[in-house]
Amino acid sequence: MKKFLGILLLLFSFAFTLGCGDNDIFGEVLTSPENLTTKGYIVSWNGVENAKAYSLNVHGNFFDAKTGETELEKTFITENNTYDFSSLFSPDEVYDIYLKAVGDGEKYIDSAEVHASCETESLTEGLEYILNSDGQSYTVKNGTAKIEARIVFPDTYNNKPVTKVSGFFGIDDMYIALVKSCKVTSIRLPLGLVDLDFGTFMGTEIEEVQLPSQLKTIGAHAFLCSRKLSNVVFNDNLETIGIESFAFTAIKHIDLPNSVKHILRYAFSDTPLENFVLPKSIEILSSGAFNNTIWYNNKPNGPVYINDIFLRYKGDLDGTVVIVRDGTTKLSTSAFAGVKGLNRVVLPSGITDIPTECFRNSDVQEVIMPDTVTYIGKYAFYSCKSLKKVKLSANLKEIDAQGFSYCEGLKSIDLPNGLEYLRAGAFSCSGLESITIPETIKLIGKNAFWMCRSLTSITIPDKEIVIKEGAFSDTGIKSFVWKAKYGDIPVSCFSECSQLVNLFIESGVQVLGIGSLSSNNLSELILPQGLKKFGLDIFFNSKKLTKVIIPHSVEEIVFRKLIGSADHIDLYYEGSENDFSKIVGHDLIDTKVITVHYYTETKPDAEGNYWHYTDGKPTVW
Repeated sequence: MKKFLGILLLLFSFAFTLGCGDNDIFGEVLTSPENLTTKGYIVSWNGVENAKAYSLNVHGNFFDAKTGETELEKTFITENNTYDFSSLFSPDEVYDIYLKAVGDGEKYIDSAEVHASCETESLTEGLEYILNSDGQSYTVKNGTAKIEARIVFPDTYNNKPVTKVSGFFGIDDMYIALVKSCKVTSIRLPLGLVDLDFGTFMGTEIEEVQLPSQLKTIGAHAFLCSRKLSNVVFNDNLETIGIESFAFTAIKHIDLPNSVKHILRYAFSDTPLENFVLPKSIEILSSGAFNNTIWYNNKPNGPVYINDIFLRYKGDLDGTVVIVRDGTTKLSTSAFAGVKGLNRVVLPSGITDIPTECFRNSDVQEVIMPDTVTYIGKYAFYSCKSLKKVKLSANLKEIDAQGFSYCEGLKSIDLPNGLEYLRAGAFSCSGLESITIPETIKLIGKNAFWMCRSLTSITIPDKEIVIKEGAFSDTGIKSFVWKAKYGDIPVSCFSECSQLVNLFIESGVQVLGIGSLSSNNLSELILPQGLKKFGLDIFFNSKKLTKVIIPHSVEEIVFRKLIGSADHIDLYYEGSENDFSKIVGHDLIDTKVITVHYYTETKPDAEGNYWHYTDGKPTVW
């Protein structure tokens, strides 16, 4: 009996030991996958019953688009019996694939591996490679390649990543592309592609394209008039979709990633686009991005919105007041551009920018903007000839280039304290009559008030300001005090100021830029102490200017032909004839137009042109 019990105990102990060990001993080995085949970049096989997943261990050159480096082995797990390696395999390579069915680790255990080789397609011959300025990457162009059927681009060249595709692989004339297509039917883009250049695949017969994971910019006209293109797989790093990049294609649906920031003018116009979801990451959206699409044409007349963006007003207006709905945080570029019959626009709180060309060439007469606006974009109100009144945001920081240019009906505007930048041509050719620049200003840009001929009064704060060339040229200002804090007087700053009578320049200004001054009414000019350089053509067209006092500090005088100047100019130089000869050669002076007088405190014995001060005024001895 004891012996029997001992045998039972031994059997029980053996069974318990087995039960606590590796359960796979009792598992069923899965059947190995069959018919492992490769077609292009697609690997497929017959499914295995009871397989939980499949493991593919692949040996070959794997280009890492993020690092630009290459790995030699990767393992992939999938539940399907097919795997797409188009975004992983490089052309002109051989990959060894070792596949096994994966069990649950209990009832079923992994199968034995099966092996197959995948030889990828050949590169297109004759492509041209140009080393980029960073010295670490390449741009590929068409070179001598035969541009037809499929184009296969490499991921690397000379062991460096290919990051840009440039040149015209399609038709290089967009007007020809409207009626004619080229023979390119498909493309394989570099995995490390960052930039797709202007018009690269315009007018092709490509039907679908998968954009590489690192692509950030699709250039203007990139796929314009590729009329068979109906499917585009956008990547998660894409930021900019350029002008007309997909216009006149066959795209019906787009799924844009949250990385997209800019959708520019006519990007998807004239397509059968029916639906899309616009990501919240959008910073710049052109009002014409979806022009003449099914989606836009189905919208009723009136304001058209996408999420919290006001796209544009659809239809005609007749003295209409447009109140943009609450909750709107962005306006599209050109949102009201060219709109006729537009009277008054009221913008809601939350909008931070008046974007590029927002009201350009429209009939708008009045705009009321909220105090959340900090920036007015380039050409925002360009050529709004009927604009009479604008309530600017109290928190406005910048008016960009040509922001209010050619606003002929705008007679006055209150610039808020807090404004820092008036960019190039900000109010050029406008109807302003007077302007007060706020204390917070840092920059008055090139030609900021150029050709504001009704502008007779400019008030500028007494502080350091950068003032660019031509800032006040061809205005109606009558007097100006140039503070030393403003720095040197730039080129053409006061040119063609026909009404300028008084110009006082503080000591400390060292340079008067070329052509910086001309006035029909300025008769006398006292150049400041400390001035080092100026050119006589600063007096171009100063027909009444007959007297100029030049300080001894001047080190260089640039002479140019005095076209349109006074018949004769007397230059009173606060130094000797010898000193003057060091800063300008006598052969450059036209004595018929210019007489130079040299300073001496006592009456000289020799004959010549000499002067001194009498009661603070220059007097000839």
